[in-house]
Amino acid sequence: MNKIPKEKPVLILIIATSFGEADWILPVLSFLKKQHAEWEIITIFGSSEVYQNVTEQLGLAHLFHDISSINIVQNQINQLFTESIDTNQVKIILKDYNKDEWAPFKWQIASQCPMALLVNFPHSTYFYSNKETDKVQVAADPHGWSLHDIFLLSSENDIPHWSQHVTTNKIKICGHPRYDVWWRDNLLNSKLFIDSKEADAAKTAEWVFFHISRGDHPHYLDRSDYEYLIKSICEQVFSIPGSLLLIKPHPRQDINDLHNLLKEYDPDRYIISHLHLMQLASLSHVVISSWSSGILDTLAVNKPVIEFWRFNDKHNWRKKTGGEKTSIYRELGLACPANTERELKDALLSMLSNPEPFVQKQGKAFRVHCKVKDNASRTTVNCLLSELEKKEREYEKKINTPAFKTIIEQQIIAGERLIEQNALEKAGQYFEVLSTWYPDNARIVNNYGVTTYLLGNIQEAENIFFENLTAHPDNIDTAVNLVDLFLSRGLDEKALQTVMNYLSSAPTKRAKQEMAQMAVTRSFTENQLQLIKSVLTDI
Repeated sequence: MNKIPKEKPVLILIIATSFGEADWILPVLSFLKKQHAEWEIITIFGSSEVYQNVTEQLGLAHLFHDISSINIVQNQINQLFTESIDTNQVKIILKDYNKDEWAPFKWQIASQCPMALLVNFPHSTYFYSNKETDKVQVAADPHGWSLHDIFLLSSENDIPHWSQHVTTNKIKICGHPRYDVWWRDNLLNSKLFIDSKEADAAKTAEWVFFHISRGDHPHYLDRSDYEYLIKSICEQVFSIPGSLLLIKPHPRQDINDLHNLLKEYDPDRYIISHLHLMQLASLSHVVISSWSSGILDTLAVNKPVIEFWRFNDKHNWRKKTGGEKTSIYRELGLACPANTERELKDALLSMLSNPEPFVQKQGKAFRVHCKVKDNASRTTVNCLLSELEKKEREYEKKINTPAFKTIIEQQIIAGERLIEQNALEKAGQYFEVLSTWYPDNARIVNNYGVTTYLLGNIQEAENIFFENLTAHPDNIDTAVNLVDLFLSRGLDEKALQTVMNYLSSAPTKRAKQEMAQMAVTRSFTENQLQLIKSVLTDI
């Protein structure tokens, strides 16, 4: 791992589950490197599989490698801080909108780098709400979604949605960096794109169609609907002589499954591509999109787009006045709607025969709602550096206040929330990681023991509780959990000994009384209870 000179400030980018999370922020990082060459960028991936995904994203991979100096996975963080950088070099920590539980190592980094500016950014240009119709709310738990100093948004439209999770005074509207002209030109003039098989095939095709795909999902796309969408698109596109279909799969879509659905069609008529959405849209006459923020990428290169989708009953879809399900893109006039194969056919024929009205109408909506300017990357960089300077000024004033003790507390609360939601396997993995970072935190280790027990690993849970109680003999939660574990296994004498040991080591009379009160409610014999009470009378 390379050693970065101590005088260089460091920005850490977290990519937790998919390289697609980097799409929005890459132009910002590229602009930062061009304008402030002293900065070093380090990317930490949630897993090696996520890092491998970088190589598949042909439209962005080379741009990413131009700006990120070190790329590691989460289990290399300690090595990073011992071999490559000092924690005080880390000035900015960036992570997308996914909940922090998806990347708990963010808190490890944040706790080691307390002066770093914690920033959430969009992982796409998706619209979450409509500022004209949706109400701004007051967040009940401002850090429940994520721990952050600032929360970047692309559009004012998103304020109503995100106000339920973050305080509005931390929201910063920066626009859409990926639609800056210089960045778009980087993508469209890329040699990799110009020399691609997709570009070559588009030159010889009479009609080019681009499908922005999305696989089936337990919440928002039923399997039968997914197959219907794919089949309908193929039937309609391939019925047009000289047509070529380009398909961009979603980063988390099962590619083998998509290949299987397409096997009955002529492979010379379609290409499954990993080029960038704007690159593929630029080659097309018409774009057929799933429910996707890719609709905006289409409009950024002035192409007409159809949103072809089947709304199920499992997702909280937006609704028209009469209750009909819709999407934010239809609501804002950003896409032509189609729910059936017949509606898709009609929309395709209309766009092929006279595309200009669609381009004009959708382009106007795009300009109104996205407010695209050619300075979003600059605006975002200036915002980051300004907020960093502000935090550094305030740090000295706050270093000894309780505010700096909340990071670990927030992590514990997030994990306990998983237990309450009965997401036991995820909670177990979560507290296992935290216990390796904070082995002296009795509450964290106790929760690790609880999740281990609930997952059925009784002996391992006993070991965890015992070691935690040995290190923290006054921790009543662990003592009670160990007592209950012994009683559940019929080991009454061990349970009694645990109670007696606690009573002899508890620091206060109140703690001893709490343990005794607990014991009364458990299945101890009368003689055992009398023994416990006799100890209390001696206090």
